[in-house]
Amino acid sequence: MILELIVSQRHSSSVPSTIAPLFQYASECYFTQGLQSAMEALHGAGLSWPCVFVVTGAALRVASSPLHILAERLFARRLHTQNILTAGVLKLAEIIPRYIADQRLQSSRIQNLKMCTIPLWIFSSFAVRNIVDSDFHPSIPGGLWVSDMLAPDPYFVLPVVVGLFGFLNLYSQRKIYPVAMSKWQMRSYDFVLGLFAFSAVVIMSQLPACIPLYWLSVSVSGFAQAQLLRHPNVKKLFGINRLPTDSRTPIRDLFLTRRV
Repeated sequence: MILELIVSQRHSSSVPSTIAPLFQYASECYFTQGLQSAMEALHGAGLSWPCVFVVTGAALRVASSPLHILAERLFARRLHTQNILTAGVLKLAEIIPRYIADQRLQSSRIQNLKMCTIPLWIFSSFAVRNIVDSDFHPSIPGGLWVSDMLAPDPYFVLPVVVGLFGFLNLYSQRKIYPVAMSKWQMRSYDFVLGLFAFSAVVIMSQLPACIPLYWLSVSVSGFAQAQLLRHPNVKKLFGINRLPTDSRTPIRDLFLTRRV
């Protein structure tokens, strides 16, 4: 009970008053409560809490993967469409935007398909937080170097690994979808990204270990999903057009210089 009181006080004191209503809504909304109930049901079925968090992260990743698959399919179709039209078959300045709109291949739609899963991860995080703050268990047994999942990781291993996988995910996306930015824009973007990742690692190092464990499951499954969607056989399975960045060894090719 003492540990739960400390965790609750830490959460309440770390939330600025200006956004406290948003945090309260995210903690109490039906979506968060539903995810929390599902996690508690898994625990009631016999899974340990660490297993529940890992399984939940992976299961939500699988459940949301159709949106990413559809976005990947549309991206491939869009790229192939642009290549065909730029061959001079049609008048580019007039036809391409209209054709892309008719085929519903807008960049905003593709991006929104991927971004719309963000609330899923936000609400599921609050579901984990609600479980941590509940008062029906004094502790959640862990393993290896973390004996109690309600206590912060004593060696900061989980938060640091989550940060590393975050950088790896962004690096892989930059390799697959190169963005045309000037040198100073790229450096500014990298600086802001690094500052955000460092802040996230610092915050997670102060939270119960089960929270960075959950986010590690989310990050690893996201990285695996992105690399699987580069494999030709997986693309063929889901009807996604081939791209120059496809590879049968996507993880190895991330660290090799390759002209596209």
